[in-house]
Amino acid sequence: MLTTRYTPYSVYINTAGGTDSWINQIQSTSPDQKVTLIKESGGSQTDVEYVAAKTTEPTVSIVTTDLTQLSTIGMAGLAEARGLPLMLVYAAGVGIG
Repeated sequence: MLTTRYTPYSVYINTAGGTDSWINQIQSTSPDQKVTLIKESGGSQTDVEYVAAKTTEPTVSIVTTDLTQLSTIGMAGLAEARGLPLMLVYAAGVGIG
């Protein structure tokens, strides 16, 4: 079975302040979905009967050597652009098998 591994290579940032930019020279990323689940069991049941996602707050940690982004983003971060994706991570797929 061929396994596909994705290597991130660029990140597009869309902000409310009109500072749209690209982060290049991506060394690594570590995405975290941060999904909180609701688990319910009915009546006197001991096993979980119903599971659903309560909240999702995904984050992506990025390691980059693109130092120009530090002056663009700053230490305080960026404001989110409502109704649009804040960040798009582009990756290239490599088949391993």
